[in-house]
Amino acid sequence: MTDVEHMKWWGWGVEGVGFHHEDKPGFAPFVLQAVGLDLATAQKAEQPEFAALDLAEANVSSAFLSSLTDIVGADFVTTDAMDRVVHTYGKSLRDLVRIRTNRIERAVDVVVYPADEDDVQRIVDAAVAEDAVLIPFGGGSNIAGSLEPVPGRAARSCRSTWAA
Repeated sequence: MTDVEHMKWWGWGVEGVGFHHEDKPGFAPFVLQAVGLDLATAQKAEQPEFAALDLAEANVSSAFLSSLTDIVGADFVTTDAMDRVVHTYGKSLRDLVRIRTNRIERAVDVVVYPADEDDVQRIVDAAVAEDAVLIPFGGGSNIAGSLEPVPGRAARSCRSTWAA
């Protein structure tokens, strides 16, 4: 697809990179003193199984996919399940709890990687013509809640395009 190294779908950072307190001698005593958690005896959370996620099929017309492909090329448009999940939630605590508890209420349908401003404009035009929701995806943290649906508004059909 692209040379973009995606974050873990279930946590912070990229696959294969993790935080290990064992090589930081002052960390476990600090956590014990600060929050009362003994890291030596605490149960470690395991990585969830991706295959266990309940992810709806992508809801995107072939005509819209074709339009997006015409804009950026086939290598930069995807409906792959992993890419869709990575771009569905951010990395705030609320997002990580949702993803780790398999609460994917709305998922993106297609992920698009524009190369430049012209691609972005053409993607926006195609999304407007399709009446699709377009949500830019920046760093992916969603700490500000930018990916949250507006409270009190009914969710439209889940035809979302994400541009990374």
